Order: sequence, then structure tokens, then C-alpha cells
Amino acid sequence: MAGILKCDQVQSDSNLSFQVAGANVAYMNSTGLQMTGGQIIAGSNTLITSSGLIYANAGIAFPATPVPSADANTLDDYEEGTFTPSLGGTGSNPSSVTYGTRSGVYTKIGNTVTIWIRMNVSSFSGGSGTATVTGLPFTTTSSMIGQAVGAAYNATDFPVSTVSAAIELPASSAHIYWSIYTIDNGSFNNVALTALGASAEVRTIFQYQTA
Repeated sequence: MAGILKCDQVQSDSNLSFQVAGANVAYMNSTGLQMTGGQIIAGSNTLITSSGLIYANAGIAFPATPVPSADANTLDDYEEGTFTPSLGGTGSNPSSVTYGTRSGVYTKIGNTVTIWIRMNVSSFSGGSGTATVTGLPFTTTSSMIGQAVGAAYNATDFPVSTVSAAIELPASSAHIYWSIYTIDNGSFNNVALTALGASAEVRTIFQYQTA
């Protein structure tokens, strides 16, 4: 009957060959299964071609707990989701906060995290130190520190010479500092929590590295 898979014999080169209608379609040896047609189909969802391309019709799943690879060229993690940013302070967090808009979205590819944040604070009470946005889904690495430009509004100590709002990413943390850039001294300056006015808002997109 045409189309029957035939398991042939063990050849002198130690290959186990497979035939369909008298023609070799695959053989197996110590290096694995070799497909002469160049395609392997598993459950109609995965296709590996002779050129090495892999098509996964249902996607590629990674474990919930990543298993890091020492190979720099191996993708060992992918994750996307949402998180809830919160207003905090480096000295102490506010005792109460009323939010207008509050949303956070992230995508993690390997050790790189991309973050989108929009947070509007209608009112708050208590707290001290530098204004922070807490609740990042992953902690920055110990060597990570940097700046990212975004937008921020209604901080009473924003000087007239402010040219851009920004955030500062401290090392080994899951929060960012609310910051501004000024022409006066050509540097970023963190904003005190007590300097935030009514309907203070921060919007930003940034990337950082995690373990």
C-alpha cells in the first residue's frame, strides 16, 4: 500500500533509515534524526525546515520560573504583563494616596525589561524624601543606574529653566526616582515628595536590565 512507513535495515554506516514508497525519507544515527525532506511536523503546530527555521503556530512557551542559560546567544526567558505603580518616598511612603490614572505595562526579553508607566496622583498625605514610583515588576541589576526621559507635571519646585522631566533608575531597586533636568546646572535633580502638587503626573517609557 502506498504511503506506508517502512523501517528498513541497519546499514553498514550504522544509520537506521526510513522509507515511504521505496524512497528514503529519513535516517537516524548517533547525531539524531535526519530528514531528507527537511521538515518535521509535530501535532501540526511545529515545523522545522531544512534551512533551520522553526515555525511554532501556537507560540513558544517559557517556564514561569526562568532557567538562565550561560550561553549569551540563547534566549531563555520571555514575559509580558501589567503591574501597578505606586507613589513612594525614599524616607517614608505616603500614608494615603488617591490616584486618578494608574497603569503599568512591561515586556521582558531575556534580561531586558521595557516599561510603560502612567501615574496621576490626585492627592496624598504624609511621606518624606525623594518622590519615587514603586512597584516595578523586576529589580534592576547592581550595576544599573541611568536616566530616561519622560513627562512629569505639577511639581512646585520645577524651575522655569526646566527643559525636560525624567526618571532616574537606581541600582538594585524596584523603584525609580521622579527627576527633572535643568539648564542652571546641566544635571538631573530628584524631586522631593513634598514638592508634588495636586494632580502630579508622570508618564514614561524606559528599559533596564535585570538578573
